[in-house]
Amino acid sequence: MIKAIHGTLKASGAFPAKGPHLEALRIISEGGSLSVGELSRKVGLSPAATTKLVDWLEGKGYASRSRDIEDRRVVKIHVTASGKDLVQKPFNPVPGTITAGLGSLRTEQLHVIRRSVERVADIVEAASWRPRSFLLMKNGMFPAG
Repeated sequence: MIKAIHGTLKASGAFPAKGPHLEALRIISEGGSLSVGELSRKVGLSPAATTKLVDWLEGKGYASRSRDIEDRRVVKIHVTASGKDLVQKPFNPVPGTITAGLGSLRTEQLHVIRRSVERVADIVEAASWRPRSFLLMKNGMFPAG
């Protein structure tokens, strides 16, 4: 499902940035300005990956960098006007496509999809969930001990 939505969005040009880019822009816009280190901690990426992400945002004109006034060694990231527009843009992947597709399903099918999506959300949001734990699973089960 995610691959299909991503492919449709990419082909349509309806939404020019990916999830991590949008999340970073949202975090920066809420904080006013952040250093790469601060942003790195908030988005959960390494400083190197965050720098690459900020390079992309800056290259697209969604963010800019400037030296901190109090400490010239620190570089702050700011959201530009076009970045703010992007963050505020409502997400609507190809209007009507998903709604029309879901509208063709039976009620029981919609309930199954809803329960599945809610379960995935619970798994992702669970405080005890660790990526490493998932990798330790064998045949859908955690090893004993």
